[in-house]
Amino acid sequence: MSRKRETSELVARKFPNVGELFDGRYQLEVQLGSGGGSAVFKALDTRLSRQVAIKVLLPDEMDTQGIERFRREAISIARLTHSGIVTIYDFSEAGKLPYLVLELVNGVDLWALIYEQHRELSQEQIVKLCLYILEALEYAHKNGVIHRDLKPENVMVVDEDLHVKVTDFGLAYIRGQRRITREGVVAGSAFYMAPEVASGESSDHRSDLYALGVMLYELVTGRLPFYSENPLAVISMHLYDAPRPPSELRPDISP
Repeated sequence: MSRKRETSELVARKFPNVGELFDGRYQLEVQLGSGGGSAVFKALDTRLSRQVAIKVLLPDEMDTQGIERFRREAISIARLTHSGIVTIYDFSEAGKLPYLVLELVNGVDLWALIYEQHRELSQEQIVKLCLYILEALEYAHKNGVIHRDLKPENVMVVDEDLHVKVTDFGLAYIRGQRRITREGVVAGSAFYMAPEVASGESSDHRSDLYALGVMLYELVTGRLPFYSENPLAVISMHLYDAPRPPSELRPDISP
């Protein structure tokens, strides 16, 4: 069956809407967002009387590779039990629609905190925030999981003390398993992409640390180290250019 035929048949099936009882159990209350091939809803688990997040794979991603990537996200998160990483409760299907049941994280993602709420963080707070992210990454890496798409949108800030939850392991790679993205295929977000990832080469835990380094640069200086409207230009900058020293953009920066 061709991907076009697969997709058209799946689109014809009913995609969940706010207000319905999904899979006979989850009352969908609000759509929290969509992107990266999925839609996320806030829902009430009517059996356990608790709030959860339901992440449903979008029809356009329901080819064999898309479903496998979604399943791998479930496996990746299920390996991890850490206060700084979102918890998964279940992985299932409803009417051929694959979905995840996740911990509902109350808070705001780091991108919105900085660019929508215009929260100004001191250097001490920035270091504190990044250390919380590092603790979560260290745990994931020790358990063989590499995130591969770390960016501000995938870090939820959950309280005033800047504790975090790292989310969205859709591109995660588990050491020792077959890769879903082939060698030579770029995966992840261009602004935070390590050079080896941009080259389509094998990546390891250092790719996540590179992404966090980009985020740290952005938090401290107020700008990305490499920026262009063209993602390919950004990738080229990661490969061949050197960023301006942060001290040139913010003279008061601590060593």
